[in-house]
Amino acid sequence: MLTYDKSFCWHEGLSKESVESLFNGLDFPVVGNSDSTNLFLYREIMETYPEAKFVLIDRDIYEVYNSLVNLGLMTPRGADLLNRAEVIMDLLKDNYDVLSIPFNEIDNRLVEIWNYCTGLPVNEQRLKMLSSLRIEVDMNSYINNVLKSKNYKQILSVVLGDT
Repeated sequence: MLTYDKSFCWHEGLSKESVESLFNGLDFPVVGNSDSTNLFLYREIMETYPEAKFVLIDRDIYEVYNSLVNLGLMTPRGADLLNRAEVIMDLLKDNYDVLSIPFNEIDNRLVEIWNYCTGLPVNEQRLKMLSSLRIEVDMNSYINNVLKSKNYKQILSVVLGDT
């Protein structure tokens, strides 16, 4: 959604790149990364990119758990991961200027998300077209990339309790 015109947004970029190298070589005035691991690397992101903005998608933790179970992605450590994510989201909401969007309102708030993230003029026709698409992550590839990523040990340490 956010890769358009003068804006570039990685999707799951931290599964391939380090926080420091994520935007190297990109010639765009606005850059970002839509990535669930952003949450676990928020400190490094804020240190590296002090002007970083966070959009948090609020969804009931039990809905997330059940969704992951249905996808076959719930691991023995999965509940720990979700609990840790919830703690970090609350910390971000309490201490940073974040945009928090309920999961079921994403499609209706695309313009707000665009404006918050980019500050660039919005192409509402394009956003309407994008909201009609079903875009999903290839979870097997994503998980394999995360397990191989430079950030895996750091993410794991946060999940295990070192916020």
